[in-house]
Amino acid sequence: MSQPPARIPEQPWVYPPAHAPAGHAPAPLGGFYARGAQPAVPAGPGAAPPVWHGPPRPQGQGKKVAVFTLAGLGVLIVVFFTMLEAGISGTLVGAIAALVPLALVLGAVRWLDRWEPEPRLYLLASFAWGAGVATATAMALNTQAFVWLSRAIDDPAAVELLGIGLVAPVTEEVLKGGALLALLLWRARLVNSAVDLVVYAATIASGFAFTENILYFARGTSHGVFGAVFFGRAIMSPFAHIMFTSALALVLALVLYSRRRHLLWAFPLGLGVAIVLHSLWNVSATVAGADFLSVFLWLHVPIFAAFIAIVLALRRRERRHIIAHLTAYAEAGWFRAHEVDMLGSLSQRAAARSWAATFGVRAAEARARFQAAATGLALNRQHMAQAARKKPTIVGDLQRIERARLGEVHRLRGELLSHLGTPGAGP
Repeated sequence: MSQPPARIPEQPWVYPPAHAPAGHAPAPLGGFYARGAQPAVPAGPGAAPPVWHGPPRPQGQGKKVAVFTLAGLGVLIVVFFTMLEAGISGTLVGAIAALVPLALVLGAVRWLDRWEPEPRLYLLASFAWGAGVATATAMALNTQAFVWLSRAIDDPAAVELLGIGLVAPVTEEVLKGGALLALLLWRARLVNSAVDLVVYAATIASGFAFTENILYFARGTSHGVFGAVFFGRAIMSPFAHIMFTSALALVLALVLYSRRRHLLWAFPLGLGVAIVLHSLWNVSATVAGADFLSVFLWLHVPIFAAFIAIVLALRRRERRHIIAHLTAYAEAGWFRAHEVDMLGSLSQRAAARSWAATFGVRAAEARARFQAAATGLALNRQHMAQAARKKPTIVGDLQRIERARLGEVHRLRGELLSHLGTPGAGP
């Protein structure tokens, strides 16, 4: 029988009462956060020689190099074959044009990921897989499949229909979805909500769509139909690949806090949904012909609208979870009421960072880290609540993470207050 998550530990420390800032400027002299509120530093016997320890050693540089190399090799392979087919000028036009839908898609992903931004390294790795490995591999497999189908079937129309309606959706969604499954298996700690899964899925798919768009736009340029291709892929369907792979992410979210054996049915089911959506799009775009606009309006627009509605609902639910759990922590003494109000609103978070920035860059950075740590703490609590019902064996591990994050939140608050010039701000 599952047990509810453990009671939130009581606040063991005492810190100065935190007051919400009245505006974006520092508090006037004499206020709690005033620069001049702290006592003067006693004069020393003489100027001490400066000590330089150098900047902190950068972390993860090797991984970043590997990520960019991975993306670069795959993109170069696709670009090389595109140049052989469409020429240098056509490929250059395709690459520049592909940046337009990429900017639109990545802007939407960034907006979706604002509550708890994912680590940049893993977002880069996801994009690199989609833009490099997945695209180059799919290109090779699809080409070989078309060659085999052409030898086995004499009808070119049937070969094209089977290729775009079955082969391409299967190979492409398996390659994109496999990366998402690997992330969930080996870096499960990165995924705290369904929104996180959708963010990684959309990042993988955006990389794939970017490299694929270079190929299609270059072909359109060489055949004199660039405008039609650009309108179809960049205006009408910039989110198509994102929607296909995110369908898999939404199914995986159903078993996010369950035992891993549930992935045995969730992954094939989600992959099947992604493949069906992808195939439906490809076949309708090919078969509809002059009636494609009607098919798009009556079939694809409602599907895309439903996808948007689901994503917005997940984002709102994530905000509700953050506010609810931070309120519980506030009742246990870990946060003040105004801190919960600030953390529960993206606009107030931005205002708080702007206000802290008036005290210096370090104060703004401390405020941003405090916000991220508090958000991670709240979502870990949600993970704990789900695990108590579906996977009680990991509740102990989540409690250890909770204690570590509580200490981090308290430390970052003290660091922030010290940058604000608050007396006795340290832990």
